[in-house]
Amino acid sequence: MMNQFRGNKLGLLVLALSLVGCGSGGGSGQRTFNSGAVSPGSSNSGVLTTRLITRDSTGAERSIFSQGEAITLVLSFNNGTAGDVQFVAPDGCGLVNHLIEDRFAAQPSPVFNRLAGAICTQALVTHTIPAGQTREFSFDWDQTDSRGAQVRDGNYLFVGDIRDTGNFPNPQSISVDIGSNKLRVTGTAINNGIIASRTLVKVGSVQVQVNQSAGQNSLSTANAIATMINNDPAFNCSVVDLGSDVAELTVNLTGANPSLYQPVLFDLNSNDPVQRVIIP
Repeated sequence: MMNQFRGNKLGLLVLALSLVGCGSGGGSGQRTFNSGAVSPGSSNSGVLTTRLITRDSTGAERSIFSQGEAITLVLSFNNGTAGDVQFVAPDGCGLVNHLIEDRFAAQPSPVFNRLAGAICTQALVTHTIPAGQTREFSFDWDQTDSRGAQVRDGNYLFVGDIRDTGNFPNPQSISVDIGSNKLRVTGTAINNGIIASRTLVKVGSVQVQVNQSAGQNSLSTANAIATMINNDPAFNCSVVDLGSDVAELTVNLTGANPSLYQPVLFDLNSNDPVQRVIIP
């Protein structure tokens, strides 16, 4: 989605904003707004756009990352107008704040806030986006929460907060998915004889719980998990018997029911003493 307005050399003239288009894709998002503030006869017909991007260590745009992998969070401004555009931040902690939220609100939000605990100089700071140029505000996120702990596998959102005193609209948040869409079951369950052993896993908003009965082999457990995931029309979960009492599940999105999030498996727990359910 893009934020679009018509500007001039005097800076931000945002008097009347109306949304004209939106959209999002893997690894980036942008928003466009149109302003009625341009005086009649103005030759400045360009627009200013903002865009969110997630990049890996090579600089490539991506939306799915392995646990612990470095992620660069970027809010990019592209000034397509004929004049410089100025934003005014309320303090010295930057024009942009980088936030990470849990897509399904299973954790307190935001999970990560770049400015959590920050001490900012209390003075207005002007940031200029020169005419015809792009300026990026980047932060290298190490997949830790605001307390410094590693975040779990799951589906997240990157939120870019433009800290402008004029309240310029933020670009639409984009997906940041951490983990894998594969699950592997190994060994035959023996149960613990007191409380039935079970495996728990989530994908998207689907929560799966399967009992691991004594004598239940890996393929049986894998098929039970896949059956429950396939009950959601957004997912297609397939199982492959790898032999030696090992079975592997792969979760994909169905073409007829595209989801807003990637099929990352998370919150995995299995308590049978022998049969293990892991993310390979």
